[in-house]
Amino acid sequence: MLSKKQAGGAAELTVRQNHIDLKAPAQSQLAMAEDLRIKVKPADKGRYFVDYTSTLQTDIAGGILLDDYRYGGGIGFRATEVWGDANSTILTSEGKDRATADGSNARWILVTGQSDHSSGKSGILFMSHNTNQAHPEPLRVWPPGQYEGKGNVFIEFCPIRHTSWEIQPGKRYSLTYRILVFDGELTVQEADNYWKSFVK
Repeated sequence: MLSKKQAGGAAELTVRQNHIDLKAPAQSQLAMAEDLRIKVKPADKGRYFVDYTSTLQTDIAGGILLDDYRYGGGIGFRATEVWGDANSTILTSEGKDRATADGSNARWILVTGQSDHSSGKSGILFMSHNTNQAHPEPLRVWPPGQYEGKGNVFIEFCPIRHTSWEIQPGKRYSLTYRILVFDGELTVQEADNYWKSFVK
């Protein structure tokens, strides 16, 4: 752990994950260092934010090439096993749903589903910052019927979905996301406003 703090109703921590190349010619070596910063803070209407920033860097002389692939990010989310095609929905900033969102680009993606809240519904809004690689970011979304029954809700912001990404030595690259967790309903206008406030 690099740091942790708590103040003003918010809590934050930063940790480092070292990605080791176990097949390096001489011996295993550090391929890439990733610092992950997570901050949780209250939002309006009893909702709360999770700010999520991943910062990558490498000292390998030739850099690292992250090949284009349908998974790899970014940030991904697999929902509770209770959620399935019949009791959850997916909507993107571009108006795509579960059937049409995979491979498309978006500023935000909204996932809602059945819950034990008095409204019967809860959800999560994932927002991509406009400084992120390949923004608006490509998405990986499991389409309807991906797996039979429930537990088949998966979304991901995937900056390497369509294009490779070169991590050059001596440079720092950050991917920044904000997550809004809420109960009840969240309108498209609210989602847009939250995203605009995030990138402002």
